[in-house]
Amino acid sequence: MFDPKKEKRTPTNPFKKGDPRINRKGHKRISKEVQEKLDSLRRITTENYIAKFNELFNADYIKLRTLALSQKTDSLTSYMARCIIKGRVKGDYYALDKMMERLIGKVPLAIKHSGTMLQTNVDMSALSVEELKNIAKLADK
Repeated sequence: MFDPKKEKRTPTNPFKKGDPRINRKGHKRISKEVQEKLDSLRRITTENYIAKFNELFNADYIKLRTLALSQKTDSLTSYMARCIIKGRVKGDYYALDKMMERLIGKVPLAIKHSGTMLQTNVDMSALSVEELKNIAKLADK
């Protein structure tokens, strides 16, 4: 058995500058077929997580507690059940909201822009002096 205090291991063939064993280009690219299969598996697992969350979210307290404390349930189900219980008992729906954001995705915020001053494609040099004064008056309001 190797004892670090007694002896020091040294590699038999250490890396040197320009060594061909160094992989400078990274791992090999995977084919499109394999990439599509991986993407479909990711979608399936995401859909499974969402279905599991929906099932647990609609479950009653007794079922959630048995799932959370049982040794036979998988860790993801147990974790989700514990988070739902904590959220319901404490009234902390922020934890449940975060869990849904992780599973389903964050809801995009709609931002509405209004007004004519947001246009950036206006050539100010082509405007007359009166038009520039009117724009300045509108900007001051």
